[in-house]
Amino acid sequence: MALRNGGRLLGCVTDAFGSVTVAACGGVPPPAAPRPPADVIVLAVDPETGVLGRAVVEAQGQSVTLASDLSATRVTPGQVPAAPTTMAAGEFQQRFA
Repeated sequence: MALRNGGRLLGCVTDAFGSVTVAACGGVPPPAAPRPPADVIVLAVDPETGVLGRAVVEAQGQSVTLASDLSATRVTPGQVPAAPTTMAAGEFQQRFA
C-alpha cells in the first residue's frame, strides 16, 4: 500500500504482528510557493509643472522616503520596503509610458 502526503510517497509495511509501519520515501518535494508580486513605487518630476515632491512609503511598521527624481522602492506583501534606489530613465519609460 502507498499513500501520498504533501507530494511525498509514504510506504506502509505490515509486520508479523499486524503493526503498520509508515516510512517516508525520498520523493521529490513539492515546488516552492511562488513569490508574491512586489509593488514598485517611483517618485518622478511632474512633467507639466516640473515640481518634485516627496513620498514616504510605509509597510510592516518601517518606512523609506523617496526624495529625488526616479527614486524607487519595492514593497512585497508582508515585508518592509526595500532601500531606495534610482530607476534608470529608460526603465521608467518602458514601465510607465
